[in-house]
Amino acid sequence: MQQVDVERALALDNLEDIARIEAFHRTRIIQVRLSQLKHEFKQKRARTATMRLRGRSRVLIDEEFLQDAKDPKLVWGANTHYLDYSLLVGGKKGLHVVLPTTRADHSYSFKLDLHQRHRTWRARHSELGFDPAGRMLYIGVYHQEEIWLAMVPRSFTLEDEEDDSDVIMDDESNMCHLDQPTTALTEAHYFMVTYFLARSLQEAGFKDIYTRGDYPSPHTVENLRNETNIL
Repeated sequence: MQQVDVERALALDNLEDIARIEAFHRTRIIQVRLSQLKHEFKQKRARTATMRLRGRSRVLIDEEFLQDAKDPKLVWGANTHYLDYSLLVGGKKGLHVVLPTTRADHSYSFKLDLHQRHRTWRARHSELGFDPAGRMLYIGVYHQEEIWLAMVPRSFTLEDEEDDSDVIMDDESNMCHLDQPTTALTEAHYFMVTYFLARSLQEAGFKDIYTRGDYPSPHTVENLRNETNIL
């Protein structure tokens, strides 16, 4: 957890009170060893623990509590875990990541949501493998997992075609950067993606979705609403 998140949780309704946070940073830091905390816990010294919570402490980890991750005597297992975040990135073009893996899956559930085109990708501790600026569109939920559609550079899928000339190539990472202020698609790109999905669903047999014709121009949300009912 980032320190700034801890400070916000401590401040609660006083987030705008900068003086309160600055006063916390001016507080004297008391260093305490983990072994001491362990001893106090075993002695059930509740009063001491309460007093520590009233101050600002830095916990020092004793050598006895450290383990070398490469120690051959250690065996790592994943039978039980407390993983609360996972990220899956498709390795090829398409929506196969959200499709069922069996011929008949009665528990399959995908809720399509194309109404949040301004929603931005905010996952901090994740590596997509490409720059998300101007490329991400939230499209719904698969079971309890968020699903994002990414318009990746051609180099990400190892295509032989060259990338568009209006992007900047980074020689070190071999990735493309779009000059966009957020991760959200532009209005025109959102129009193209949404109309494509509407046409695909219509041709797949979804009778409650229609499109009036080919891609109309200009590529605006207003035109999109006039040409399809997918929204």
